[in-house]
Amino acid sequence: MKMSRDYSIMWITDEQRKVLKRGEKMYKKHSQKKKEEITKKLIRFIKMTQMPREYLDILISWSIISPFKLYFIKKFGLFPVLILEGERNGGKSTTANFWTTDFYGHYKEHCSGMTASSWRRFEDMITASTFPRMIDDFENVDKRTVNLIKESCTSKSDWSRKTSGKDQLYKPKVTPLCITSQDLGDNFSDTANLSRAIILDFKESIKRDPEWMKLRDELKKEKLFSLLYDYTKDWKDKDLDELVKKANETIDIDKIIKRVEENSRGMLNVDKHYPRIREIYQILTTGAYLFREAFGIKLSLKNVFETLVSSRRNVTEEFLTQFLAFCNMAKDYDVDYNRKKFLSIELEWDIKKDIFYFTQANLRDYKDFANTKIKLKPLYDKLIEALTDKTLIKYANPRIEGRRQQWLMVIKDKLIIGS
Repeated sequence: MKMSRDYSIMWITDEQRKVLKRGEKMYKKHSQKKKEEITKKLIRFIKMTQMPREYLDILISWSIISPFKLYFIKKFGLFPVLILEGERNGGKSTTANFWTTDFYGHYKEHCSGMTASSWRRFEDMITASTFPRMIDDFENVDKRTVNLIKESCTSKSDWSRKTSGKDQLYKPKVTPLCITSQDLGDNFSDTANLSRAIILDFKESIKRDPEWMKLRDELKKEKLFSLLYDYTKDWKDKDLDELVKKANETIDIDKIIKRVEENSRGMLNVDKHYPRIREIYQILTTGAYLFREAFGIKLSLKNVFETLVSSRRNVTEEFLTQFLAFCNMAKDYDVDYNRKKFLSIELEWDIKKDIFYFTQANLRDYKDFANTKIKLKPLYDKLIEALTDKTLIKYANPRIEGRRQQWLMVIKDKLIIGS
C-alpha cells in the first residue's frame, strides 16, 4: 500500500502491525462505473439515515478528514474528539460505527468501552494509526484515560518508555477518537476538555430501518476507503494546505459568527466564550469539501456552526442548573432542620451588598451533592463559560470584617434568588 513521505506510518507497536496487515485488505481498485454506482448508493444511504442532518454532516465530515489529524494538530494545534451522547440502543452507535469503522475497514468492529477502563490498554490502542477509532459505551473511566484523550487532541505526545533492554518504546498518540456514551458525567465538563471536543446530544432514538440496514451491509463490502485513498494517495502538506484554502473559500466564517453573536443580542463573543470552535468548524468544512471532491457528494453544513455553539452551551447549561439548585438549598440551610446529608453549612448572604459568598466549605458540600472532585477555580471557570452575563460572579479573596479571606466566589444574589 503506497504511502506518501509526509504520512508514512512507523510500525512500532503490535497494534500498529495489526493495522498494517489489515491495510492491505482495505483497498480495491474500482472502475469509474463502479465508483458512480457506489456514489448513488451513498447518496441514498445518507438520505435514509434517521439522524438530525446537522449531526450527520458533522459525523461524516469529521470521519472523512480524520486520517489527516496530525496535519491539523500542526496547523491549528487541535483535532477534536467527537462525542455522541444519549440513551443506550438509541441508534447513534450503529450510524457512527459505519462512518468510523465500516467505511475504512481497518477493524471489523468498534472498540468496547471496557478497553478505556484500563488506561494502559487504551494508550496502546490510540497509537495504532491515524485512522479513526470508535469507542462505544464510554463511562466510568480512569482519569488518566481522559487525560490521554485531552492530550492526544492537541499533540501526538511522543512519550517513551524504556523496555527491558536498552531500547525505548515510543508511543505517539495519533488515533482520532469517536466516543459514544450514555452519560459523560464530569469526564469532559471542564473548559479545557470542552474546547477539544464536539459533543452531540441525542435526545431521541434513531429508528432501525431494515432497508437502511440492508444498504449499510451492501456498502460495507465496497471498501469505501478506496475512493478516498485514490484521491489523496500522493498528498503532502502542500496538498492539504490547498484543500483547506479551497474549503474555506466556500464559507464566510466571520459572517456566520457575526450572525450567531447578533442572535445572542450582544451577550455572546464566540471567540472568547467558545475558544477553538472556529478551528473546529474549519476542520469540518475541510472534511465536507474533501467528501465532495472524492465522492461527488455535497454536504450542506447548514446550521452546523450553530449546532457546535448550542451543543457546547447545552453542556454548560445542564451544569449551571445543577449548581443553582445546590445554591438554593444551601442558602436555606438550617442547622436544626437540615435533612440534606450533603449540607453542613449555609451559603452566606451579605444582605447589604446583595451578594453570596461561596466558600471552600460550600465547595465541600457541593462536591458531595454533585459527586464530583472539582476544585474552586475550575468550578468558577465552568460557571463563567455557562453564564451569559459574566458579571454575576467573580473569583476573589475579599476582606470581610477587616480580614482577608480564602479564595472564594462572590455571586450576585439575583443569579441565585432569580433562578
